Amino acid sequence: MITLANFEEVLSMLSSVAMEGSFFLEEFPTFLSDAEIEIKSNTKHWMDKVFMSNGFRVEMINHKGVSESSKEECASAHYRNKLAVADQLRLSDDQMEARRRQFQRVEDEGDEEGFKSSYRSN
Repeated sequence: MITLANFEEVLSMLSSVAMEGSFFLEEFPTFLSDAEIEIKSNTKHWMDKVFMSNGFRVEMINHKGVSESSKEECASAHYRNKLAVADQLRLSDDQMEARRRQFQRVEDEGDEEGFKSSYRSN
C-alpha cells in the first residue's frame, strides 16, 4: 500500500529523470490527502505544496470533464480519487549534465581564444 512518504519518494525520483516540460496525468488517492487533513487548509493548496516541492506544477482535473471528453461513463459521485495534471518545471539530471558540458565547452573555447589573443600580441 502506498503511503505519503512513498508517494513523495516517487515524485522525487520522477523529478530527477523527467525532462523539463513533461506532463504527467496523476490519479491521486484520496487517502493520501486525507492523511494530512489537519495540516492542509484544502486539497488544492496541499497538492500544490507536495508537487511544487518536487518541481511540478499541478492542476486538478474535473472527473466530469474527463468523462465527457473520452465519451465514457464516469461515476464521479462515487469516485473519490483526485485527478491532476503535473507539469515538470525542473531540468532532469541528464538535462543538467548536458548544460554543464555545454557551458564547460563554451568556457574552454573562450579560454583558448583569450590565450591565442594574448599570444599574438606578444
